[in-house]
Amino acid sequence: MKVIKKIFDIFIDMIIVLVFIITIYLVYLNIKGKNTFYVKVFGLHFDVCETNSMEPTINVGDLVVSVVCNDKTEINNGDIITYYYQRVGKQITITHRVIEINDDYYITQGDNREVSIIPDKEITKDKILGKMVFRIPKIGKIIDFCKTKLGFFLCIVIPLVVLIVIKLLEFIKTKPKYISNSEKEEIIKEYLDKYKE
Repeated sequence: MKVIKKIFDIFIDMIIVLVFIITIYLVYLNIKGKNTFYVKVFGLHFDVCETNSMEPTINVGDLVVSVVCNDKTEINNGDIITYYYQRVGKQITITHRVIEINDDYYITQGDNREVSIIPDKEITKDKILGKMVFRIPKIGKIIDFCKTKLGFFLCIVIPLVVLIVIKLLEFIKTKPKYISNSEKEEIIKEYLDKYKE
């Protein structure tokens, strides 16, 4: 039973750290005024789809998980990649399907041809952020909600405060009791008397 409680405590601690990291990142996004959720962690790239240009493959609000690309990453026709470009001084990320490969660049286009009518401009390798591995449906809507003041308070601040209070209460409960010198002497005397017999 103690092992299960220890594992549970470690799990709760990891959740606290994760919530804290997400909190800091969301605060950073709000301070910078960025409206995109884009992260690289452990060789993976996470990006929330914000348009319907890839429907029905990727929907608005889906979290796209990609392997970060390097010189050795093989990209084939039909692969879905995330890349960036500059628009009016802002870095915009786009996730589209590769439809043509040339020596120095790729041509991509969204799957929804009603929205993505013409192919994108040439995408060079240095602009590619990742090659899609999988997507998590609708998780981006939760992330967008967390970026609002109400969402930040409900999803980040309150759970963080509750977890901190729980941890403080656990610490107070497990804190060793202070034993006075007279109590120590009494315990030692009982111990010695026990072994004298």
